[in-house]
Amino acid sequence: FKWFEELPLSGKKVLVTRDEKQAEEFSEKLRVNGATVRELPFINIEDSYDFDEKNLKDYKVLLFNSPNGVKYFMNNIKDLRSLGHMKIGVVGAKTDELLREYKIIPDFIPEKYMGVELAKESVNFTDEGDKVLLVTSDISPSDCDDWSEKYGRKFEKLVVYKTGKTIYTKEKTKEIIDQVEYITFLSSSTVEAFHESIEGDVSLVENKKMVSIGPVTTKTLEELGYKVALEAKVFDVDGVVSVIGEE
Repeated sequence: FKWFEELPLSGKKVLVTRDEKQAEEFSEKLRVNGATVRELPFINIEDSYDFDEKNLKDYKVLLFNSPNGVKYFMNNIKDLRSLGHMKIGVVGAKTDELLREYKIIPDFIPEKYMGVELAKESVNFTDEGDKVLLVTSDISPSDCDDWSEKYGRKFEKLVVYKTGKTIYTKEKTKEIIDQVEYITFLSSSTVEAFHESIEGDVSLVENKKMVSIGPVTTKTLEELGYKVALEAKVFDVDGVVSVIGEE
């Protein structure tokens, strides 16, 4: 059909590597733009919320650096009124969108979708010595100690979900790789699990186009010896779809 051939991703074969629970949404966005999609989830995400809500009174600002953080925090919190005194910051349009589904509008969203920018902007909503709570995962690269020293606030992490790697045999991974042209990575942990699965044999992807969601993931890919063909301009799923379509 002519209309299908004119779609931005028509004829492009893409591998989705994100966790199984969230792969469906990403894959659908690729398919409606014409791509042929294969899925091989290299991470799995699980709830690990353990926090006494009474302690929220000690914090002036609440930060979310991912939609998963919003999901696991909001699904576990018992009384939304305990957030009433706090300013809330989020990274990215998707995190903002999900938070609004819980009837909460964030006070600030950094222009760049990066956790370090979120910390920097939180300074505008706090005084020296104030406590800031970052809702994140167990493998978040966010350096709260560095931020605390740099900005004169006390940044602390609240881990609400854990990210586990899913490792496949080299043969299984190669079988899927051979069926695609683009391999997408939405996190560093996904890159690491992929690298383990192919036993570090970078030659398996020398003719493939590695697509990264942003600078942190790109850095991980490059440190492991991969050449990054495409990096999203906007660091979210839509940005990844868009950058493949522009190629």
